[in-house]
Amino acid sequence: MAVNLVRNARVFFTTNVNATEGTVNDAGHQAVVTTALFTQELQVLDGFTFSQNTTAETITLNESGATPKRGQRSFNTSMDPVDWSFTTYVRPRYLENTVTSGIDNDDRVVCEERVLWNAMLSSDLIGGGSAAWVETPGNATGPVAPFSRISTTNSNRNQLQKFGLIIIFDDQTYVMDNCAIESATIDFGIDQIATIAWAGKATILRRTNATVTASAGTFGGQFSGSFAQKETTAKYITNKLSAARLVSANNLFNLGATATYNLAITGGNVTIANNLTYLVPANMGVINRAIDYYTGNRSVTGSITAYLRNDANNTGPLFKQIVDGGSGASADDENMFALTLGLGGSVTAPTTTSTENKVLFYCPQAMLQIPQINSEQVVSATINFTGQGGFSTGTTPSTAVTSGTIYDVETDNEIFVTYYAGPAT
Repeated sequence: MAVNLVRNARVFFTTNVNATEGTVNDAGHQAVVTTALFTQELQVLDGFTFSQNTTAETITLNESGATPKRGQRSFNTSMDPVDWSFTTYVRPRYLENTVTSGIDNDDRVVCEERVLWNAMLSSDLIGGGSAAWVETPGNATGPVAPFSRISTTNSNRNQLQKFGLIIIFDDQTYVMDNCAIESATIDFGIDQIATIAWAGKATILRRTNATVTASAGTFGGQFSGSFAQKETTAKYITNKLSAARLVSANNLFNLGATATYNLAITGGNVTIANNLTYLVPANMGVINRAIDYYTGNRSVTGSITAYLRNDANNTGPLFKQIVDGGSGASADDENMFALTLGLGGSVTAPTTTSTENKVLFYCPQAMLQIPQINSEQVVSATINFTGQGGFSTGTTPSTAVTSGTIYDVETDNEIFVTYYAGPAT
């Protein structure tokens, strides 16, 4: 084929970080991954990109006289790290295993993007002792709904889990080696389907020498091996059902008494970033390439937008509490709120069976900026926040914050992300 169309592209995640021209993996299945060569096909939205820039050096002549030499010489000195980005939908899936009647201890919640979550916040494989993605099966006693959780508690690493990306076009295949995830941005656009925008880097971009095919979970052509096929039956999440809750810390930072704010949001987002730095040598006479990377500070930020209301426990009183402590006292330059965002559902973690297809984002201790008042046709408020570490042991949304909770810049519990799904029908 003379040209390749992006609409025909297929994207594969593989923990074989240097996918050579040969076997790509030896295990393709939806179970918990323990093999080092797991490969998963990802469903991505239109607009994904990948590119690798070149750094060049130009040497010029600058001399005087009636006939000065005015030439120049250019050299390719290095290839920058590969930049890639794509967007996936958030699609939790309730997985029934051997027993199909009611909740039992082999029911799980999975999703395609779990491999990306785990690679972003851990150096371990899914199923390992320090993995970021942890699945909690259902329990008939109770009953207790199954769920899966991602957290920052295993992300204090100089290097996170490396992986490869394989992009198959019509008749060409490109491989990105030793990838790492720079950031994930979750969008709460009210009239949209829930998505995650992933961005990252890789050390090098390669093109295979022959055609690669992928069908029915098996590679052919230049690659051989199997892969976990994309999941087309998982439900989507509707942002129109999203909600937010903020609980102020009791008697901290001159906030006054504890207050709970339940907001009907009109939009919002959450961004988790690793702030990666790649290392590129500077040898002369060769084209240098990135050799490795290390993580920078971990950043959890976001914003919530809601109509400005003066009802009790709404945006108006929230503004007052942050600005003057809620009682006319001088407010401190920081504050603390337990923040819960329910993507596609309520902010409450189900205690029995889950009937909602949703994802909960929980920051046990978040610092809120002073709400920005927007003079629109319907006046609204935008609340920017930063998730921070602190002495909180909670991993699920809480309706109260103890007075002993304080920030701790060395603690790695900025955010917990929990996937729930309704039973399969």
